[in-house]
Amino acid sequence: MLCWGLRKCPSCSPCHSKESYAGSDRSTKSCAFHSKKPFICIVFLSLVFSFLVLYTKPLQSYSFLSALPTSTRPGVKHGNGWSSSALHSQNSSAVVIPLFSVPYSSSQQNLIESQGFSRHPRLKVKGAQRRLPEVLIIGVRKCGTRALLEMLNLHPNIRKRDAEVHFFDDDDRYSRGLEWYRRKMPISFDNQITIEKTPSYFVSHEAPARIYAMDPNIKLLLIVRDPAVRVLSDYAQILESKRAKGSYFKPFHKLVFLPNGDINDSYNAIQISQYLIHILRWLRVFSRSQLHIVDGDRLIQNPYSETRKVEKFLGLPSRIQSSNFYFNRTKGFYCMRNETHQKCLADSKGRRHPYVDPGIMERLRRYFAPFNEEFYKRVGQNFSWPTS
Repeated sequence: MLCWGLRKCPSCSPCHSKESYAGSDRSTKSCAFHSKKPFICIVFLSLVFSFLVLYTKPLQSYSFLSALPTSTRPGVKHGNGWSSSALHSQNSSAVVIPLFSVPYSSSQQNLIESQGFSRHPRLKVKGAQRRLPEVLIIGVRKCGTRALLEMLNLHPNIRKRDAEVHFFDDDDRYSRGLEWYRRKMPISFDNQITIEKTPSYFVSHEAPARIYAMDPNIKLLLIVRDPAVRVLSDYAQILESKRAKGSYFKPFHKLVFLPNGDINDSYNAIQISQYLIHILRWLRVFSRSQLHIVDGDRLIQNPYSETRKVEKFLGLPSRIQSSNFYFNRTKGFYCMRNETHQKCLADSKGRRHPYVDPGIMERLRRYFAPFNEEFYKRVGQNFSWPTS
């Protein structure tokens, strides 16, 4: 008869009966110990497995969060605030942050959520939430709004909404309400400013009053450049898009001039460059102190000096340095970098303009000159754009 549980006892014969080793206390204890070994191993392995399942992913995520800069680290607030222990707080202001992402299809995700499950293991982080923007880049189209947003994003206290939302200039989206708009914003912490960019706000008739209704103290950023060059840049973008689709697009001079030779002020690109017309609408709603105007031509040449002015306007500590910019000779404009990575704007930015007869550009500049002079007076800032 097999002595089960005692077979691997080195001090016992595999088939000894209890009587055969009862006389030896030492032998009995040794065999008893070996008989319990499988049970102890099973218990130990179970504990290890439970620890890995329950704690490994949260610890990995906490290590990631701890590696963030102190100024942006979840659960850390300077002054009389709270510390990283608040990561486990159930405070109502905390936001649920996914720890990792699984590429489910939309149908799979709907099924998971209908069963009351989440596809993400989650961690509540105190102070992290989606907030309505405190700063808006309202325009102007083709003046460098994307470059400005990306440059400001170098600052640790700024969180950008990457895509344009078109909330205040689109009736359908605006009807969805501020809560819908807030959910479109990135997650930010108490010491960070959320910025959203939609250049078409500048030319919208409804946007100023709608933005004021959301936040009468909001700060606005406007970037402008030589209006004649802006018209050409606008044309170049649409021309490239039409060519990609194999569509015909009128030559530049046929769009900017009427058959009788007058400037075609019904052409959308011309209307957008009439900065004076649009700025009057904004200054009727907001004070000049709430609006900072960036010189788009200087931003291209010296991005550090222009972003430094924006930091000051927003009341942020100076964090963006000249070393964060480097000139890319291949692209022909400045790119950005920090301690971990570098970024250049997409190839669609800074595209070459088609050749236009200098006489056409001279006529456009003469047309815009009176608009520009009055614009300078209204905003108290002279951009010295050429008049011929």
